Amino acid sequence: RRGDVDRSYLHRIGLRIRREIVALNQSCKKPFAAEHLGGGCAVGAWVSCRVFDLLSIENTFVLGFFGQEYDGDHCWTDVIEDSDCEVFDVTATQFGIRPQVSHTPYHSPLGKRYCGLLRGEQAMREVAKKSWQEQSPMRYQKQLETIAQRIAENAHR
Repeated sequence: RRGDVDRSYLHRIGLRIRREIVALNQSCKKPFAAEHLGGGCAVGAWVSCRVFDLLSIENTFVLGFFGQEYDGDHCWTDVIEDSDCEVFDVTATQFGIRPQVSHTPYHSPLGKRYCGLLRGEQAMREVAKKSWQEQSPMRYQKQLETIAQRIAENAHR
């Protein structure tokens, strides 16, 4: 449950996730856009979900799009508190959003720009079917699990 987890704690975790994705990107010959992590959204959302699972923070993987009209797939994580969900997106910079980690309620002006189409296992199955090749979290599952474990183990530092 997230009720006793503050926003700054989640933001710090998000920054750690971003740093790890940047390092993975560099070691894998840059399958994602280095300056804003475009193309890394499914990987970022997968790691976010796994870290939150390890920290017992309720969450859901989301596949949808960003903006008023569909202009390509985007993935992020819903952080759930009671019946409320908030967007948690470590690759929102690809849309020109600052700060580096977007953590916002769906009812906010920014949150209203996220349109989720599939959630949870259904979203993960759909991502697995896509031909994203180097942008698929399934390609890096072992590395991503190691990253998630490392972040979770050091989350309170």
